[in-house]
Amino acid sequence: MKSQNFLKKFEEEVKIIKENFQKEVVKIRTSRPSPALVEDILVEAYNSKMPIKHLASISIVPPNVIVLEVWDKSVIPAIKNAISRSQLGLTPVEDNNLLKLHLPSLTEERKKELIQVLSRIKEETRIRIRQLRDEVLKEIKKNFEEKLLSEDEMFYSKEKIDELIEKVNKELDEIEKKKIEEINNS
Repeated sequence: MKSQNFLKKFEEEVKIIKENFQKEVVKIRTSRPSPALVEDILVEAYNSKMPIKHLASISIVPPNVIVLEVWDKSVIPAIKNAISRSQLGLTPVEDNNLLKLHLPSLTEERKKELIQVLSRIKEETRIRIRQLRDEVLKEIKKNFEEKLLSEDEMFYSKEKIDELIEKVNKELDEIEKKKIEEINNS
């Protein structure tokens, strides 16, 4: 059944979009430290852009400190600059070849800002999914018009795509809800 190919492709691409959303959500800062907050920040080092995770080991010192053990002291200024430019609002403190990032408690205003950022990211994700859906539906319609798909296959595909979108939207809402709770409880 040719429609299964469209559905499989759509499912795989939606899964990638959802995984990207989850990665973005993890990067949204709360007062609990996580290596994911800084590991993918790009740093100008060695004539290229590299993520911090390729330049330092990242560890957590409870309750609220991220420690970067930089392997080459010469890149410390570049790492400090990249962190300062990021939207985390953190200032690294240098201690030998260590950089310490203290995560202060979030103010109510900052919590509201983070929730707005989260909502914007979720909406952008939904837009990407809708655009993908539109592309796949055009392809399905084209195949139907070229008699490569039956009418039943076309309607079946559309129905399955709608079901998948509904399921993914619920999952996105659940991820957002958990992150909002995490933000509000920090």
